[in-house]
Amino acid sequence: MILSWILNSLDPDLANSVIYAETAHEVWTDLKERFSQSNAPRIFQIQRSIATHTQDQMPLATYYSKLKSYWDELGAYNDTEVCSCGAKKSLAEREEQQRLMQFLMGLNESYAAI
Repeated sequence: MILSWILNSLDPDLANSVIYAETAHEVWTDLKERFSQSNAPRIFQIQRSIATHTQDQMPLATYYSKLKSYWDELGAYNDTEVCSCGAKKSLAEREEQQRLMQFLMGLNESYAAI
């Protein structure tokens, strides 16, 4: 049932190229290999945006909100590994420290005393 739904949803030329697949999983895997894109270019763009993001004339809350949206999007691309050794807590603390430094580096000169 799922296989026929997938095949009927495809462009006819594309459907013909996977028509002999026996399972929906085979079709899905084939299509994923053909059309999936690497996230590396987007991750690069986000990292660059974080590195170059400065407060300029923005209010502090707006500056922080934009920076946080970059961090959240980047976090969505990063796979979180399951860990029972306690290293995850250490990594989270290191990431928070890095975010603090990124935030402080982008502040206006009026906050230089911090």
